[in-house]
Amino acid sequence: MRKRISRILFTGGVAALVVGLAVTSSSAITLVTWNVAPGGTITLAGGKATFKDSTTGFATLRCQSSSGGGSLKTGHDLSGKDLGSIKTLTFMTCTGPTGTAYTITASLSIPWTVSATAYDSAKGVTTMLIGGFRATFSSTGCSGTLNGTSAATGNGVVKARYTNTTGDLQVLAGGATLKLSHVTGCGGLFLAGDAFTFATTFTGSPVQTITGTKVP
Repeated sequence: MRKRISRILFTGGVAALVVGLAVTSSSAITLVTWNVAPGGTITLAGGKATFKDSTTGFATLRCQSSSGGGSLKTGHDLSGKDLGSIKTLTFMTCTGPTGTAYTITASLSIPWTVSATAYDSAKGVTTMLIGGFRATFSSTGCSGTLNGTSAATGNGVVKARYTNTTGDLQVLAGGATLKLSHVTGCGGLFLAGDAFTFATTFTGSPVQTITGTKVP
């Protein structure tokens, strides 16, 4: 009887140990810290920018160029969250679907945040999220606001990739959480609640080197 009890206790102990190891393994978290150089103030020179109504698939606003500026933290072992910010951004020579001139204004009373989320060491490319996005557009008889889930505050998010070798910050059409609100006029061309994408490529100066380091 005593041997049977001992066997049961031993078997149960081994089972508990295996479960414990499994939980530990599945709960393991790999952290990434970030290194940025030189950091500090940056300028952004952008090429063509596209704001597309992805709900309708055809209503698009296009700008021939853009320029802006912001800053990046500098140093080692930095958190990816709020690694930098965009403080100024201007879009130039913008037109709508019929060639009508539009004015597009980035709302930056609160700077947009730039956070690093993933790093491809083979390519030297950092995936980023730009948060706090809010912009307005207007033309004769048509205006609206691009934002996120809230029509009142700037909480839109767009996805981007930064490449160390070129200094290019590519804003991707995929991964955006932009919604249209405060629509006035527009004759049904744009409707409140429509989802939007934003795509462009900025070249940053000075060129930054951003790398991610895994912490087991």
